[in-house]
Amino acid sequence: MIRIIVLSLFLLAGSAFPQPTVPTLLDEFERTPCDDFKARLDFLSNNLSEHSSSTVYVVIFGQQDDIRANVFYEGMIVGYLKQGKLDADRVRLIRSSSKQKLTFQIWLVPSGIEKPTFPIAEWSYKMPKTMTPYKFTWLNEYDDICPEVDGVGLYSEFLKANPEARGNIVIRDVTNRARRRLSRRTLTELSKKYGISRNRLRVFYANEKPDGVDQRVEYWLVP
Repeated sequence: MIRIIVLSLFLLAGSAFPQPTVPTLLDEFERTPCDDFKARLDFLSNNLSEHSSSTVYVVIFGQQDDIRANVFYEGMIVGYLKQGKLDADRVRLIRSSSKQKLTFQIWLVPSGIEKPTFPIAEWSYKMPKTMTPYKFTWLNEYDDICPEVDGVGLYSEFLKANPEARGNIVIRDVTNRARRRLSRRTLTELSKKYGISRNRLRVFYANEKPDGVDQRVEYWLVP
């Protein structure tokens, strides 16, 4: 909460700052809860509007052992851009080298000024065969402050990057009819929209009502 207050005060004072003539590191932070993460993006939005000729570089240093967190946090930035609060044409996302903790740097680079040199990294979606099955994403039907992420799209990318893996889909509802209807809709989306072969997917029914912890649809990755 203190960090959000500090950012808000900094945001209000932003118009008093002179126009930068060199690349400026606006913010650097590690993995953080959604309310703080969104506040930092709001701060970025304000600075971009104050400096209309500058470009923003968001450098993401991926966490070595949590590729899911890396792509989901990147996805939250993309989701924020889609909300129209930032001019997406002036924002550049850079996947950088791995660190022990997921880390972000936000740079403001004036027009005509050369950007800093950032290490560029390829993020591998390959999963080790020793990895245990885990819940990758789910159907979120509850209010969430986080910017929306296409979790099913990311899930499909991981399945494509791991052709020997399969997807287990848990469908949770209290009637057979509701479970079958939701199962058909979910499988159709995965196959037609995202191109995942039906024979790589297994569906499991749970005869219970979703409660926010156990969601209506859960997408599991099985190496």
